[in-house]
Amino acid sequence: MTDALYDRDFVLIANNQRIAMRKEGDDHTVKIMQRVAFTVSRSTDSSANSAAVTIWNLNQAHRSQLQKEQPLIIEAGYSGTRQQIFSGDITLANHLHQGADWLTTLESGDGQEAISAARINLSFKSGVKIEKVLESVAKAMGVGLGNAIEKFTAGGFRGGIEKFTQGLTIRGSAKQQLDKFMKSAGFNWSIQDGELQVLKPDETMPRTAVLLSNENNGLIGSPELGDKGIVRARCLLRGNLQPGYLVKIKSTQIDNGLFKITSLTHSGDSGGMDWYTDIEGKPIE
Repeated sequence: MTDALYDRDFVLIANNQRIAMRKEGDDHTVKIMQRVAFTVSRSTDSSANSAAVTIWNLNQAHRSQLQKEQPLIIEAGYSGTRQQIFSGDITLANHLHQGADWLTTLESGDGQEAISAARINLSFKSGVKIEKVLESVAKAMGVGLGNAIEKFTAGGFRGGIEKFTQGLTIRGSAKQQLDKFMKSAGFNWSIQDGELQVLKPDETMPRTAVLLSNENNGLIGSPELGDKGIVRARCLLRGNLQPGYLVKIKSTQIDNGLFKITSLTHSGDSGGMDWYTDIEGKPIE
């Protein structure tokens, strides 16, 4: 546990600033630069992913550079395995003088502004393919297409359609239009790091399952099994876990069970013990 605490690593990048929790000197000793605490919440539903970060005692010049609407990237993990766990835009930047400390609090959403504010008003000729409409909606929302076109062009929609034979006019909320298209095709959608992620309810991203166990794979305690086999588990912070990914859990209660991650929370405090990933997942046969 001591080594795990010692090797924790965190970097926040905003407005061309790189705020690091630690650095290594020429003699490879670790020097703690800033105390940071963070919570990142992500899921496979269409609500925006979010992040909240508190940084202690940034100097005045650095505080003044952190403003709303700036891109924000968070990387966390351990020395040599730190990975990006969040990408979004700052929605709140607050600086509070508390006793002897300056506390900088940042809040961010992944596609939050796009989800809540994007509007669309377009007409398409008869025969337009649904992927063309989808591309226009994603553009209106200011997000990347991710794997959306791949999923729609693969066909085989559940009760869906491949093209609009009588043309189409779409007006209003871009999110509501996207909801309609996805529902007609039997897909769920979310925004992950500024890109659309499109999956069927029991489908996972095409990646090798991440193993979580009590035997050197970071699983902490015993996972909880709830209704319909839903699992809740905690492990040491793992940046390679994301919504839609497949995990294999091995514990005293679960023997190599496969689960699709439907939501997760990364949380950490360089001044405390927290450095965890909490996941919730649904069973995959």
